[in-house]
Amino acid sequence: MAIGGFLIMMGAILTGAILPILFNLVDVNVFKSETNTLLLMLTFFLIGISDFIAGIILLRR
Repeated sequence: MAIGGFLIMMGAILTGAILPILFNLVDVNVFKSETNTLLLMLTFFLIGISDFIAGIILLRR
C-alpha cells in the first residue's frame, strides 16, 4: 500500500535528519535564525500531520 510506504519513508527521513544533530555531526547554529527555525518547525509539523492522516486512513482499511 502506498500510504504505508509513505509512513516508512517519512520515518527514515526524520531519523536521518535528527540522528546527525544528536551526535553533533551537524552545526545547529544554522537554526538560530528565526526564518530557518520557522521553516524547520513548519516542515516537521506538516510531515507529522500527513503521517497522522495516513495512519487514520490505514486504520480504517
